[in-house]
Formats: sequence, C-alpha cells, structure tokens
Amino acid sequence: LKLAFLRTLLFFFLPPPPPPATSASSSPPASSPPPTTNDAPTSVSSTPTTSPVSLASSSPSSSPSTTAPAPAAKKWPGKSIHSVLTSGGDNYQNYQTRIFWSSYQLVKKMPGGEHLTGFTRILHAVNPDFLMKEIPTYMANEGLKSGYDYPVKNRPIAILQWLRAAEKDPNMIQGAWIAMLECDYVWFRPLFAPGDAYDRNVIGVQYQYDYIYPAAEDLAPCISKFYGGGDRSIIPRSGPAPVVMRLDEWMKVGPNYVNVSAAIESDNVCKEKLGWVREMYAWDIAITLIPDLKIETSKTPQSLLIGQPPFEESRGNAAMYHYTWGPYYYDTKQNKKLIYKWEKREVQSIEEVLKPSLLPLPPPFQEGILLEFDVPLNVQKHNIVVDFINVMNEAIKNVVPMEMPTPNAQ
Repeated sequence: LKLAFLRTLLFFFLPPPPPPATSASSSPPASSPPPTTNDAPTSVSSTPTTSPVSLASSSPSSSPSTTAPAPAAKKWPGKSIHSVLTSGGDNYQNYQTRIFWSSYQLVKKMPGGEHLTGFTRILHAVNPDFLMKEIPTYMANEGLKSGYDYPVKNRPIAILQWLRAAEKDPNMIQGAWIAMLECDYVWFRPLFAPGDAYDRNVIGVQYQYDYIYPAAEDLAPCISKFYGGGDRSIIPRSGPAPVVMRLDEWMKVGPNYVNVSAAIESDNVCKEKLGWVREMYAWDIAITLIPDLKIETSKTPQSLLIGQPPFEESRGNAAMYHYTWGPYYYDTKQNKKLIYKWEKREVQSIEEVLKPSLLPLPPPFQEGILLEFDVPLNVQKHNIVVDFINVMNEAIKNVVPMEMPTPNAQ
C-alpha cells in the first residue's frame, strides 16, 4: 500500500523533476518509489482486442526500390553483443557516459568480455560534440523535436534513425544481439547474451521496473487509448533500456515506439497522467503491439541486465548497476539526520565531465539507518552500496582527463 501511495504521488501530485535541459535519461525522479522483488519473469506475445493508435509511417524503411543493395554483413557469433546508449550530449549525460565507457572498457578485458564486440553512442543533438573523439558515436539529428520540456522525446526517433541506417549498412552493427542501454549504468562484469541469436527459440530480454505499471486502474483510459483496449495485464513493465534483441526485432518495434510516443506527446491529458516515464509506457505498448515478438521481462536477481542500488541485496545475474536512485543514509538515532548521500542529479559541471571526481564511500554499517522512502538499511543493501561506489570509482580512475573543449566543439 505504501508503494502504491508513493506511485500515486509520482503520477498525480509531483511535477516532473528538473533534470538538465537536454538529458535523455528516462530514469524516474529521485522521489519515485524503490523496487520490490516478488514478481516472476514474464514474456510478451499478444494481440490487442481492438484497434490501437494509428501507426503512420510504420514501414521499417522508406528507401526506394532503386537504392543500391546493402553491403554484405559479417556474420557475428551468436552470443556476440553490440551495445548502444543514447544521449542528448549535455554535461549531465556526458559525465555519466564517460564513466559508462570507462567501465565498459574494463569489463571487455574480463573473461566473457570477448562477446562485447561492438559499441555505438547515439547522439540526438543538432551539432556534434567533443565526446565523439573518444567514443564511437552516431549523429541522429533528423526530425528532432525542439524544446526541452521533455528531453527524451527525441530518443525514439533517434533510435529508429540509427536502426534504419544500420539496416542499409549492416556493418554498422558488430554483434548478433543489440543491447540498448542508458548512460547512467556502470558495468561491473560482461553482459551475457540470452543465448544463440541464430536459434529463434531463444528470446530477447528486458528489465522490469516496478514504477511502471500499465495495469493500474488509474492509467486504464490512457493505456487503453494507445494500446487498443486489450488485456493491460500482459503489457510489460519495462522501457526501451535495458533491452537485448536482434536487429530485425528492433526494426519491428521501432516504428511503433516512435508513433506511440508521439501520440502520447500530443495528448495533454495522458501526457500528464503518464508523467515523466511516459516514453517508457510508449515502449511497453509498442512492443506488445507486435503479436509475433516474444521477450522475457525480469528483474534482480533473475535479470541478466541491471541491478538498482541502494535497494538491491545482491548483484544477482546482472552485469551493470543502474543508479536511478542515489544512496541517502538517514540516522534515526539522530532524528533522521542525513549522514551520507551521493546524487547523480547534482553532478552537472563541465569540470566533472573532463575529470570526474572519486565518489565518497558511505560510513560503516550501523543499525538504525533508513534509505529513502523509509526503507531500512540492512547489511546486504549496505554492501551493495559500497560495491556500487567502488565500481564507479574504479571506472573513474580509468577515465582519461580531457582538456576544456573549444566553444564550437561543445
């Protein structure tokens, strides 16, 4: 009931948080409730019972028939993975991206890292930026929506633009699987594929978020409007990242994702109702509208993808931490005094992009500490926080300092 009340606050009473103007992360505001851990993995394969939102221009490619044939693509091993992240290129995300990239380079050297065979940063911005010199980047600058009232509004079209470019030139993708990720992840071990991509009995995977709840009765009018009135309980509680699928599966979902996102953005009532995570709901609806696409949706400890400190009690099967929430320690013995925190939303300077500072470790574990939402801190949660900070610091130590970019390079 407490989580349900907090979720209701998120959607109805809290305004969208003030992230950086061009942030493209769909992480929830810091006030969103923590995850729970009692749901089993689910898979999606469904057809809505009534007509969903009209999906204009849903053809995977608009190339004319006279287009030259695509170059022959290398056949990558069935468990190889091409990792992708999206970014708007601001200081907030560039800071996270450099740490992401550093940790990715570290885990590639670990056993299993040989399966991480390709990487692309999709930059949805009008102009190139200085990180393109450091990180393989695809500029997705066609059809971008102006204004920063909802920065992730450009992520769906940017992803589809990259997918369509890769369809024309398959050599852009160096892997049998495509893992769509976000820059506020940090790697601690290699990501393993769900299986052989060439075995069609093996299905893709995505992460389950407990603050995404398409079956909620208060969301029914909006979810049904864009989904088509089908069984909302089969819509996954996920988002566009982290997701691991094959290119052809991404191509099936991509146009739906763009169109459902745009339809929600054009509906002021539902835009407000679905709140800051509406683009994640768009993804969930879009993927459910593909009747022949199956995907497993799971969370820690089953998920191969991410864990979310400080509320996890183990790494589980995950390869990365997603720092949606910062660790806040409140001491009940001192009238709930805040004795420790680290918050990503406070790191937005160009200086931190160029040379990130090491993060402070939390104090030793003690009884009587509460996390956000009055969640008691136990030894297991504390150990995960310590592990997360250490993983971040190891990546930060390996970030190569950069010089201040010239104005036109920014």
